[in-house]
Amino acid sequence: MLNLMRNCPKEAAHLRKELLIAARHIFATDLRQKFIPSIDKLFDEDLLIGKGITLDSIRPLAYSTLADLAHHVRQSLSLDVLIKAVNLFSKNVHDETLAVGIQTMSCKLLLNLVDCLRHHSEIEPQRSRAILSKLLKVFVKKFETIAKIQLPLIIQKCKGQSFCGPSTNSSSPASLSLINVPDLKEDQISNEPAKSSGTGIQWVNSVNVAEFRSLVKTLVGGVKTITWGFFNSKFQISDTGLPNHEKLFSPDILHSYIDLVHYAMEALDIYTINVNPNQQRTSGLISRSKEEKEVLEHFSGIFLMMHSQNFQEIFSTTIHFLVERIHKNQSLQVIANSFLANPTTSPLFATVLVEYLLDKMEEMGTNLERSNLYLRLFKLVFGSVSLFPVENEQMLRPHLHKIVIRSMELALISDEPYNYFLLLRALFRSIGGGSHDLLYQEFLPLLPNLLEGLNRLQSGFHKQHMRDLFVELCLTVPVRLSSLLPYLPMLMDPLVSALNGSPTLISQGLRTLELCVDNLQPDFLYDHIQPVRAALMQALWKTLRNQDNAALVAFRVLGKFGGGNRKMMVEPQILSYQKTEKPTISIVTYFQEYETPIDFPVDEAIESALRALGSNSTEQFYRRQSWEIIRCFLAAFISLDDEKHILLKLFTHVDFVESNIINSSTLQHKIENETVRGTHQTALIGMLVASATKDLRDSVCPVMAAVVRHYTMVAIAQQAGPFPQKVYQTANGVDPLVLIDALASCMGHEEKELCKPGIACMGIILDTATNIMGNKERACRLPIIQYLAEKMISLCYDRPWYSKVGGCQAIQFLCKHMSLRALFQNLFNFLKAFMFVLMDLEGDVSNGAIDITKNYMKTMLEICLSPISECYKNADLNDLQSKASYEVIHELVRHITSPNAIVREESMALLKHIGTLQSKTVSEVMDPHKDVLADIIPPKKHLLRHQPANAQIGLMDGNTFCTTLEPRLFTIGTICNASTALKIGRSQKFVYTSNKTLILFYAIISGNV
Repeated sequence: MLNLMRNCPKEAAHLRKELLIAARHIFATDLRQKFIPSIDKLFDEDLLIGKGITLDSIRPLAYSTLADLAHHVRQSLSLDVLIKAVNLFSKNVHDETLAVGIQTMSCKLLLNLVDCLRHHSEIEPQRSRAILSKLLKVFVKKFETIAKIQLPLIIQKCKGQSFCGPSTNSSSPASLSLINVPDLKEDQISNEPAKSSGTGIQWVNSVNVAEFRSLVKTLVGGVKTITWGFFNSKFQISDTGLPNHEKLFSPDILHSYIDLVHYAMEALDIYTINVNPNQQRTSGLISRSKEEKEVLEHFSGIFLMMHSQNFQEIFSTTIHFLVERIHKNQSLQVIANSFLANPTTSPLFATVLVEYLLDKMEEMGTNLERSNLYLRLFKLVFGSVSLFPVENEQMLRPHLHKIVIRSMELALISDEPYNYFLLLRALFRSIGGGSHDLLYQEFLPLLPNLLEGLNRLQSGFHKQHMRDLFVELCLTVPVRLSSLLPYLPMLMDPLVSALNGSPTLISQGLRTLELCVDNLQPDFLYDHIQPVRAALMQALWKTLRNQDNAALVAFRVLGKFGGGNRKMMVEPQILSYQKTEKPTISIVTYFQEYETPIDFPVDEAIESALRALGSNSTEQFYRRQSWEIIRCFLAAFISLDDEKHILLKLFTHVDFVESNIINSSTLQHKIENETVRGTHQTALIGMLVASATKDLRDSVCPVMAAVVRHYTMVAIAQQAGPFPQKVYQTANGVDPLVLIDALASCMGHEEKELCKPGIACMGIILDTATNIMGNKERACRLPIIQYLAEKMISLCYDRPWYSKVGGCQAIQFLCKHMSLRALFQNLFNFLKAFMFVLMDLEGDVSNGAIDITKNYMKTMLEICLSPISECYKNADLNDLQSKASYEVIHELVRHITSPNAIVREESMALLKHIGTLQSKTVSEVMDPHKDVLADIIPPKKHLLRHQPANAQIGLMDGNTFCTTLEPRLFTIGTICNASTALKIGRSQKFVYTSNKTLILFYAIISGNV
């Protein structure tokens, strides 16, 4: 047979094909054993296929026939023959002229030869290991080919895009060429004949998604088999006595496994290709096939059998890539799950992963997609602690402090703090089962500050879902009850909030309360409950009305309190009542059968309409009907009896442009009936809420603009023109300033989308006033504009952070659109409002409000303190700017020694910015106001030791700032001798040991040291 193959004419392709078919049948019988001595000759392609160009068509048949023979007799082959087989079929794996099925068959044969190489390792260990290493590189290189060239081409064609072709680099096989992929049809992509630029050969290459998936699966199985072969072969141990030396990979092999992670995890995206258009594969809900899950588990198994040192080296290097791949293909999370679910690799991979995630924590507050990914991975790490508590407690213990402290710190300054508290909740839930004593001991030092911070946050003004989360965190801190006893008073307010919250919080609160009742002495518990006794008992009694299991638990807890559950009966109850006997705004309805009319209260209807518009769960029909109610109510209140020509004559009167504007208190322009005014304000708020609703916006906005313009015109007619009124007088109706109150309510609302219609309405008010009054300067002198500025400033002094942000946005708008005169007159009040926001939000969760305020302050000063352009310049305006500048700089200089770090640092930054705007040094800017600091720099009247710690830090920081200015602002003289200075310096060590430079500096400037 070998002679027939050798003597067969090279142009007689049909004869060689018949010969190969006959050989295939012979190799299927026991006669194949006779070919073992001569099988090495069959691995010579010149003999097997011949040298004719036309013989390429029979190559797949020849290779499959030889593969069948080699597979059946592989146990009888020598190492030299095995090496020839590896060389030939390794080349076939990367031969793109062969069908994908032949490449897959070559991979299967190679992985079947691994066991034979393992047997030969007992005789020739070095050669066997070298062949295994070569096999690994072949498979990794094939993964690279799929990931970098073939897969992008398939994906782009599936998306219906034209593919320009990848640029092959030196690491890609030379035989790869560009493949033109036509339309995907029934899971099959067929190529047109392509030409190789190197050889001029034409071939048809079939690219089939199912075949590529089979190839990837075979490659993963092959690498797993090769890895098994490494650990089950006998290899010589070099001059080292380490028992595990043979299990450690050489750097060359280790590098191949690192490449495997990079390329194989990209090649696994072949399973993300949706070959069936009727099946949707979304990022939120992933439906994995059974085959995909098996492949991912096999891929994980490659690394599970490795030595722990090699495993850690590989994933310490590739963890960033691994997380990026999970972000793009969520199915790959199975790999991380497998590593964390294995007792050997779990602590190693968890350590690598948690260290990586800690470095990425800042991104959790800005990038929503990334934060969801990192939060999911954090949960995997925390879950592994419950799975393997002995190993993974030690893993998490050194990172526990950083996770908790960084989460609290970043939550205070990030735009999306919610994710950090979700992270803490995941941590608390994972380790709060009562079996992690090591972590509880590590957590104890954090407990006081953490409970204090969470308690302060839950009692503040935040959105409801945030408050619920704060309450849950307070009640689920992962420590034992005995450790919580000193801090029990801090749990009382969260406990009451939980019992009045959602069903989940009620269950959590009842569990916590029952735990306390069961394990604490009654007198001790009652003493701590005393401040919230009434609210707590009322919440328990209210829970009895629930229709779920919580009512039974509440009943049981009340029973355990005994007679104590009735002591609250003497406490004042929370009652709902009507403030007025008769509604002041009603629809009076007459019926023929009755003489007495019936009053239908409108205020309740308006409030219900506002609730419906503000709720996300309201159906579109009811939302539209709610807007109709509000629109009709506002239309009924607007009087349109005046004739058009009379109104035109009124508002074109010369007195609006020339006469003086009355300067009276805005309180004199308000009606006294608060109930009527409140209902009208609610309707206006409902109009603004409706304008922010997507499906109502088109119909609401024209009405809103008309209403705002009408109210503004009424206010202007009352406050200026030919008939100004010092006191608002009306028999029925509402003062137009109610519009400003409604705007302030929307700007201070927790839903920040309402700020957009609020800003638009302020723009309409200013434009309308400017058109009527002739210019913007006269318009800004109107009491309605002054009242608008006052209300927006007052928002900055409200407690909720979202009110402060709304006030800052409104002030920013006014700074850009008010006249310069009005801006200079209000600048000092604007600055004080901004400063209060910075001061009040220190240590509070504010969704990035501090950064927003800083940016607004900087923009405001750029508008106000920059040189006035020539077209607006006059002596009066220059004097106003000088006065406003003096007041602003004076206030900033006063704050550079503030105990509040944010205010202090921002004052210093703004002084430098003002110097830049005015082309002066900071010393020149501050020089007219240095008297403010005369007694502080250096401290003369008050010793540092007599001040609180934060005041000491502020004084020293201000001293440092002033004494390091160039040119010098202060000349420090000798005020005490060296011994006194040193004594003062030493006395501060217990206060501010973390900044010894400042303390030494204080000692130096205080005396002749």
